[in-house]
Amino acid sequence: MNNIMPLDKNLNPVPVLPIGTAQDITDGTLPSGASRIIRITAVTDCRLWQYRGDKTGSGVLLPSGQTEYFSVYEGYSIEISGTANVME
Repeated sequence: MNNIMPLDKNLNPVPVLPIGTAQDITDGTLPSGASRIIRITAVTDCRLWQYRGDKTGSGVLLPSGQTEYFSVYEGYSIEISGTANVME
């Protein structure tokens, strides 16, 4: 696979991700090591946690319709409360 960033019309590199496998998750957990970068779009208001071991805190609020990109630490799980579309 070619890992060179795509270029715009001025031949400048553009840091974008290709379309990957996506799934809707409701009140679930992504297994650790699924991907190093994920895109999450909240279908409903969601709370997100990334943890290894015990989950702590109130989680990150992702309002309905909001899209964010996250790095995922090796060995950590991502838990979603609510419904979100997740692309690896």
